[in-house]
Amino acid sequence: MESRSHVHKISILHDFDNPYPSGRRALKRGMKLILYALSKYIPLLRPFVEDIYLEAYRYCITLAKIDALLGINSYFGLKEDVLKVFPEIRDKIKEVMPFASIHMHYHISKDKVTWVPELDVPKSSWWFDQEYSKSHKLPDDFKWAVFHADYPELIKDYIDFLFEIKRRGLI
Repeated sequence: MESRSHVHKISILHDFDNPYPSGRRALKRGMKLILYALSKYIPLLRPFVEDIYLEAYRYCITLAKIDALLGINSYFGLKEDVLKVFPEIRDKIKEVMPFASIHMHYHISKDKVTWVPELDVPKSSWWFDQEYSKSHKLPDDFKWAVFHADYPELIKDYIDFLFEIKRRGLI
């Protein structure tokens, strides 16, 4: 069967077998999350939930890959805590997306953050992803959209956002 809009050398089938996660899959995920919470206090549990520890890292790299595919002007704000745990993340982002701009991110207080090198990101954009995920509405005039790399559950909203800004000719 040929693609309707493009001729490619490969086709991708996204197989959708079950309308809901199986009880077993949900229980396994729930148990892993409980073990993850306990592993903060019982380090012996950590090997059983290593994939949970890597979720945000993998999501950050996935965001870089998506943005690279679309040619998006991307910035990554990395806190020192992230670099302590994942010292290679800068290099990995640059490997995937050589033109990404990487900045150190500092929380000075609840109402004050900064990036080095400096970025002029208005406070109204700091929780853009949270607001967009609730309403799926874009402000009339915005320059920055902050999507946190430590919220992998927002991937659907990020993809929806990309479709909307592409539809509007913003990318």
